[in-house]
Parts: sequence; structure tokens; C-alpha cells
Amino acid sequence: MAWKDFQEEKKQGGISIDGHARSPEQENKLNELVASVFAGPNGQAVINYLRSISVDAVSGPNITNEHLRHLEGMRYIVAILLRRITSHNQGGTDARTRIVKPNKRIIK
Repeated sequence: MAWKDFQEEKKQGGISIDGHARSPEQENKLNELVASVFAGPNGQAVINYLRSISVDAVSGPNITNEHLRHLEGMRYIVAILLRRITSHNQGGTDARTRIVKPNKRIIK
């Protein structure tokens, strides 16, 4: 990757919370789409279910390396969804700067 590629990436909006380069407009659209999918009562129930099996799940000391990696991957995906929802609800254009406080439900 050359210096001009880094400059072009910066002009386009940079790297998203999911590691992909997108423009601010694309980020806003993704945030809006994710928030709309989980906005209703059914979406709220789904996001709460996803939290319960990932972010809120507690593993004991006997967890295998493979199971821990799988669980962390699930947590990563759910955290991206929650950050996009938060960013949209707060009117933000950059989900990377929005922080979800631990144990705080965004959707009740």
C-alpha cells in the first residue's frame, strides 16, 4: 500500500468499526439500517437474546480455547450491532467513537 492509498482512504472516511473502509454516508446508512432492523418489539427481543448468549454469557475456567474464541467472535458481532444502534440513536456519523457502557441495555 502506497502513501497515496492512505490519503485516499482518509478522504473516503477511513476504517469502520468492523475493519472495512467506508465513506461517512455509507456508515450512516449502515447505522440506520441496523437500528431500523432492531427498532420494533421483535427486534428488541432478538437483540436481547443475542446479548444473553454472547455479551452477557459467563464462562467457567474449564472453557476450551476453541469455545472461547467462538464466544468472543459472537461478542464482537453483537458489539458492532450495538455500537451501530447507539451511533444512529445519538445522531452520530461515526460508530467508531460511540462507546456502549457495560451492562447498559440500549434496547429495553
